[in-house]
Amino acid sequence: MLRVSIRATPETDVEAETENLRQAAIGSGLEAALIDRIIDEAHSVTQDFVARGRELKALGSQLKAERTIKGDGYDVRVSFDTARRTSVLDRVLSAFRR
Repeated sequence: MLRVSIRATPETDVEAETENLRQAAIGSGLEAALIDRIIDEAHSVTQDFVARGRELKALGSQLKAERTIKGDGYDVRVSFDTARRTSVLDRVLSAFRR
């Protein structure tokens, strides 16, 4: 069973994420044709999220999206968020600065 989560941001290298997914899919023992379909769809979704996210970020807007590619033997979740994730420490320090 292939279970992978891709967490994309505007800075994500789509090609590197696609290659990481390919290596995980090969390691899971899925058929080559199925791997190619999964890779194509995940690459398309990730590339679309990143491109749209970059455009919206440049305009000052935010995008949060998620898509799951699921079938027999695989579950690939692609999520995208333009907002910078802040740690607990960042939030505490921010509160003291106010």
